[in-house]
Amino acid sequence: MTFTLRDSQRVRETVEVTYDSLAYPLALGREMTYFVKRTIVNAGATFGAREERRQ
Repeated sequence: MTFTLRDSQRVRETVEVTYDSLAYPLALGREMTYFVKRTIVNAGATFGAREERRQ
């Protein structure tokens, strides 16, 4: 993707990934209960325009 921003503008991104397995082993148990185990990872960042250097 390419964005053109002015000095005061920002772009916020959020990424979320869901895996169908666990990152670390985990044991759960209970009668008449079904557990869905998965790993969810999310990250976010804010980007802004670079300031131009004036000489």
